[in-house]
Amino acid sequence: MNGDHQTERSEKYHYVIESTVKWIDDCNYVLTMTKISMPNAVFGPGDKMKVEITRVEGDIVYYTSNVKGFIRSGRFQKVEK
Repeated sequence: MNGDHQTERSEKYHYVIESTVKWIDDCNYVLTMTKISMPNAVFGPGDKMKVEITRVEGDIVYYTSNVKGFIRSGRFQKVEK
């Protein structure tokens, strides 16, 4: 995530999801997907994903996301570019 843009890459599955970011508050934001190369995805460009940051431990961020009723919990690592 960089400013109002996010790019998610999966090297294992070889896909990219690009989204715009709109922060609601310190722990909640909405991603509007603009480009998706994931085959058979249940969502597409224009769909919105609500994300809640549930906790932060060092540079690991834990979250719960919801897009079109598909709820997922996960984590990502903050990196500096």
